[in-house]
Amino acid sequence: MLKKIFLAGLLSVCTAHVMADYVADRKAAVALAAAGKQQEAITAFVKMAEGPASDFQKSDAHEQASQCAINLKQYDQAMEMTKKIPLQPVSKTCQMRIMMAERKWQEVVDRFKDEVIDSWPEEVAANAFHYRGGAYYNLKDGIRAEKDLKKAAELLTEENAKGLALIALGDTYRHLLKNDDLAIETYRRVYKTAFYKQCQAVISTAGIFQRQNKLNEAVMEMNKIDMKKVQSGYWRIAMLQAWGGVLGGQGKKSEAIAKYNEALSVDGISSWQKTSCEKSVKDLQTNGK
Repeated sequence: MLKKIFLAGLLSVCTAHVMADYVADRKAAVALAAAGKQQEAITAFVKMAEGPASDFQKSDAHEQASQCAINLKQYDQAMEMTKKIPLQPVSKTCQMRIMMAERKWQEVVDRFKDEVIDSWPEEVAANAFHYRGGAYYNLKDGIRAEKDLKKAAELLTEENAKGLALIALGDTYRHLLKNDDLAIETYRRVYKTAFYKQCQAVISTAGIFQRQNKLNEAVMEMNKIDMKKVQSGYWRIAMLQAWGGVLGGQGKKSEAIAKYNEALSVDGISSWQKTSCEKSVKDLQTNGK
């Protein structure tokens, strides 16, 4: 979250020696977290925050430590760390992230609904709008979700995060505001972001066309994803299930069943995906459609 403002602040207030030490220590702590050693990483980040660090460094270190605590589902500890972040927009955004992880949608809104997020640094504001918009979405407040998620989608630059925000905005139009046209338009903006977010957008768009009984349009949308590129087991199964639904809707029973059976053969299929595919096959065999 702090990447851009952290680097700017770091260069303006730190000596070369302090900066070099912090960067090296941070790299080592990040490596611990990446290796799954979350508790060791927390200890390293906290030590960095308590050393001769600038406000930017302290904010970065506490933020990283709080994320490690979230990974361990130690939410109370994570919250305590965020409250030590000296940069208040960062502190508040990290608090939102923890509440979202705990599914405390109402608490996010109650605590932060009046925050003037537009006045925060853009990189931080982008995440804050995303979290608060997500909370509004889960509370089924479509108008406020749309407002925040539109801002998040405009400000976010990282492909995966931008794709997630656009999907959430599309879902808001689709499920809460009942505007299929805006939902489709928004989902299609995801096609310029991360690949697996594109898969989700294609599935969602095809789902709208299928509900509208525009099955040819659904097929054209599904064909925007080259299945040879879908290597993730989860997403391969999800795409095959979507294909099964579209083909079944066209009355192509045997082809639909083949897609579901292909999904069932993917290594690592989860129990709920397996149950869903088996039910779809049974329904096709029983109902003939």
